[in-house]
This record gives sequence, C-alpha cells and structure tokens, in this order.
Amino acid sequence: MQLKYRGITIPQGPSLARHRPVNITGALLLFALLLLPMHSAKAGESVEVAIFPYLSVHQLLSLYDPLRRHLEDELERPVRLVTSRDFASFIADTHQTPYTLLINAPHMARLAEEEAGYNAILRPEVSLYPVVVVQSEDPLETLSDLRGAHIATPFGSAVITMMAREILGEAGLEEGRDVHFVHAGSHNNAVEEMLNNPQVRAAIVSNPAFGVVSTRYQGRVERLMVDRAERGLSPVVYLAGPGLSATEQERLATILLEFANQDAAGKAMMEQARHQGLRPFTPEDRLSLDAYLPATREAFTLP
Repeated sequence: MQLKYRGITIPQGPSLARHRPVNITGALLLFALLLLPMHSAKAGESVEVAIFPYLSVHQLLSLYDPLRRHLEDELERPVRLVTSRDFASFIADTHQTPYTLLINAPHMARLAEEEAGYNAILRPEVSLYPVVVVQSEDPLETLSDLRGAHIATPFGSAVITMMAREILGEAGLEEGRDVHFVHAGSHNNAVEEMLNNPQVRAAIVSNPAFGVVSTRYQGRVERLMVDRAERGLSPVVYLAGPGLSATEQERLATILLEFANQDAAGKAMMEQARHQGLRPFTPEDRLSLDAYLPATREAFTLP
C-alpha cells in the first residue's frame, strides 16, 4: 500500500507477538493487558499507544493525553497510553506486542521496523542533532581541542550519543582513544556533570535540550561551534502496528496528521513537545537511520 499526504508517498511494511508494559493512563502504574489490533478489536476494547520512556511517567501522561483523548473520539474505543521502565525493556515489549501505535526514538523505531514488523508512517517537522556544550569560561574553540577530555552524554544507548560519536570521528576523535564518555543519565545531568566535575570539559545534548539548558544555566554554558552541516534525524517516529491493514494504517496516519497540524489541542501538544507538527516519514528518513542500526543492536546487545 502507498499512502499519500501533500504529494508525498509513504511506503508500507510486515507482523508479530506480545508482552506486558506499564499502563500510564491511570494514576497508578499498572501492568496492561494485551492489545488487539484495530481490525480485530471489538467495540469497547482498548487500543494501546506505546511511548518510549524518554520522560517520567507523569510527564508522558501529561504531554500525550490530548492525543489519547483525540484517538478515543476518532476510534470510538478506549485508548490507553503504555510505556516501559527503560529503553531495553521498551524494545523487548515492542518486539513482543503488536501495539496499534508506537511512538519511538528514531534508532529504536528503525529496529522495530526491521525486527518486529512495525511500519514508520509519520515524523515531526523538526530534526534532531547533537550540540556540544562547554563552559563559557573555557577557552575551547574547536572539537579538536577536546582531545584527551572527558565528555558527558545522556545515555550510551541514546541516538544523540551515537550521533556525537559520528561528529567527533569526523574531527579525528575516537571514543576510548582520544576522548572518554561519561554517561550521566539525562541531558540535564550531562550538563550538571560538566559544570561540577573538573575532569569533564564538555557535554553532549540534543538541540531541543540545549534550548532548555542554555536558559537554565544562562551565562555559564555555551555551544561549541561544529564545522559541519547539521544532518539531523527525526526526534521521534510514529509507527503503525504490525497487525494493521493498509487501510487501517492510512486511517491512523490521517487521524494523526489532522490532529497534529489542524486541531487546536494537537497543535498545542506539538508545540509543547517542540515537534512543530507532523509530516510523512519518507524513504530518505528511513535511509538516514540505517547507519545507526549496528550501533543500536550493539547498545542493546541484540544479535
């Protein structure tokens, strides 16, 4: 099946099984039961939307609840938001459960396509790329000046860390030989590590995160200019579940596009998420993620 939106064609894809994620639609953390695909669910049965755990449960619920309510109205069935405790668990859950809709990190989304039969249909209008942050008083001028330094990153398995290895490599710096990564657990923690640990001379954060930390630590941090084109990736990817027919995938994509780009609540959600709306996921988007598949498998110890 080929899906068209504003003249852009979206190719489609394959199928899979099941697991037990954390239900975040209620106030308590409950284990959710198995989802039935859209075409087999009966009236009243829940549809589950799985979201990768890049925020706290409370933050995910608050951010994506307008989408949940909109889907309930459009699909005329209860919709639950589910997530997992960490990235590795989320990959295991999505490999075992055919969710109706999956909102995933870009590198993990490509893995879900390749190994679990999901199909990427939409992405935000904005792109994601790494920003090298240094202390304002530090005389660093180029990436080469970081030779021998420790650099704080959010997670070893984060795509932003994988992208950072790429830009450092282009500057002749290899992790473990020329620079050493310190994984801090979040973008903000990476900046805190740089500010408070004399051994750490730089931090790697995403471009949206830099907007936040540059305000929070105004006058203390600045961006180290990188002499390269900012070849960004999609910050997240919306994927249709493996159990959906071509017609159901098209319907789901249309609902999401109209919500994100035309509905007032949807546009507000996109603004809050810093995604500026949605557009179709293209073959070029898919190709840009292929280079990160080996590192993604290695990060999560997958064959």
